[in-house]
Amino acid sequence: MYSYTNNKNDYTDDYMCRGRWVNTISGGSKMNPEYKGLNIPVDLSFAFHTDAGTFLNDSIVGTLAIYTRYSNGSDKFPTGKSRLANREYTDIVQTQIVDDIRATYHKNWSRRGLWDRSYNESRTPNVPSMLLELLSHQNFADMRFGLDPSFRFVVSRAIYKGMVRFLSKENGGKYTIQPLPVKNFAVILENGKVRLSWSPREDKLEPTATPSAYVIYTKKGNDGYDNGIVVKDTTALLDITNDVVHTYKVVAINDGGASFPSEELSAGIVSGIDGKIAMVVNGFNRVSAPAIFSKVDSTFAGFNNEYDNGVPYMKDASFIGSQYEFRRDLPWRDDDASGFGASNANYEKVAFNGNTFNYAQVHGLALMKCGYSFVSSSTGAITAGKATMNGYDIVDIIMGQQAQTKVGREDNPVKYEVFPAELRKAIAEYCNNGGNIMRSIVFCITTKIFIKIFDEVLVYSSKEIILLLKYICKAKFNQLVDDGAAEFGLLGSFNNILGNGVEQTDLFLTAGLDGENVQIVVCDIHQGIIKQFMEGIWATVCFLHGIIILMIEEVGDVVDLLQPCGIAAQHHGHHLILIIRHSRQCRLDILFVSECRFCLTCFV
Repeated sequence: MYSYTNNKNDYTDDYMCRGRWVNTISGGSKMNPEYKGLNIPVDLSFAFHTDAGTFLNDSIVGTLAIYTRYSNGSDKFPTGKSRLANREYTDIVQTQIVDDIRATYHKNWSRRGLWDRSYNESRTPNVPSMLLELLSHQNFADMRFGLDPSFRFVVSRAIYKGMVRFLSKENGGKYTIQPLPVKNFAVILENGKVRLSWSPREDKLEPTATPSAYVIYTKKGNDGYDNGIVVKDTTALLDITNDVVHTYKVVAINDGGASFPSEELSAGIVSGIDGKIAMVVNGFNRVSAPAIFSKVDSTFAGFNNEYDNGVPYMKDASFIGSQYEFRRDLPWRDDDASGFGASNANYEKVAFNGNTFNYAQVHGLALMKCGYSFVSSSTGAITAGKATMNGYDIVDIIMGQQAQTKVGREDNPVKYEVFPAELRKAIAEYCNNGGNIMRSIVFCITTKIFIKIFDEVLVYSSKEIILLLKYICKAKFNQLVDDGAAEFGLLGSFNNILGNGVEQTDLFLTAGLDGENVQIVVCDIHQGIIKQFMEGIWATVCFLHGIIILMIEEVGDVVDLLQPCGIAAQHHGHHLILIIRHSRQCRLDILFVSECRFCLTCFV
């Protein structure tokens, strides 16, 4: 085992062994003939880094790329090829990354520079090599993007495309980039068989990434997936065995390789049941970073993990703990006083499950046990008109942790809307024809979405849904209110609150996904908690046993000053909701509730 420091400095040993590891693998091959090694012809070496450095506002630090022209006084590789290839390689990859980010997420993403510097990871390898500093992990504006799985996918794909372009140029050949995953996937029953259909996903950043065929993978029950069958068309008719859940996924392929798999959809036929069929609609396709709050040049900013920890793709081991230091101007001094962005480290050894895109199987199995055959569809297939809910006895809509999400900056478009207009239209049409809707959701729904559902769908829906909203949710409200803490009164009926605009109310709740304040129903808040814990405290910001108290000078400051608080500060296992009244000088009223997640479903 190589150790430059004789095992005295893990950090130094780590980065100094990487180039030698490349040389050991490639040693003896045509790429590195003079070096003793494993004789594996390695084409490239790539070091992926994030950088340090901060801006107090929302400016991007951006992407830096580094190559090394000379190694041990030579500008040649062992093959005799010029090490200027390092510069070519680095330039192509950096350009691809910056161009794709600008086209997808941030039109002014910063390209910091192309450096010729003597860094170990770009100097030591005897094959073309580069070192990437993608962004600053210390800068909040950069990490708003860096924590998002979809951003990571775009960046990773850009690196792969850049490498392919460099190798194609070096070797004088054509290239093809692997396709993107398919969309609008649906699985329906057709004459005792199962019909699969999907649509190719266009890659607007890469014209060569067009699928040439598709691989359909199938599993039965709890068995593993088979080896797949190749089809040229975007539909296939397959046999199905009764009383067994069949699950499918589709992969697009071309000469460049295979895409990521589609979501997994399922179907099942119950023997002896005629015409009793349910449809499972998978509306949970979100992957995202934790909730963000900030204003340009504001004092506070950060990630509100307690409110929304985001949704990893499949699984994530990078989250180590929630942020606890939100003051932008607090500098790093040492590891024990790490300043703005400091977080807890209580989850360092924990891997968090994310969106596995396989929930139709679980819901379908439950429906079969209730005597229903079932099919399944993505919401994309419904909204694109590739599949319909009409004609099924029950439609089970899986929403999971679906929630409106923005990647990076506030001016980026919203993704993962829970009930987009096309889906609401399809639900309304289904309900108008006497259909029955079941909906499962873990995350919060915004007030606007609730209102849209009520206006466009629920007025035509079954009595069961109306009863659920009108009575069960209202009863739950009453259960959530702590008798000794507050009095909670709804003005008007629950239906009126949903149906009428909320802009006319006089309270704010910090409940938006981006930390924005959302107006809610008028409440009469009891002051006992304030008097007991914080009587006489008036300050701009103060912290007491995890309780945040703010003094608002002007109504216009509400947004800025409430953002750092979020809605998920905790005190003795209870969630803390901060509410501010309309006045020139305001004191916060504080309402403690338990099991706040359900409460948010109705508030947010």
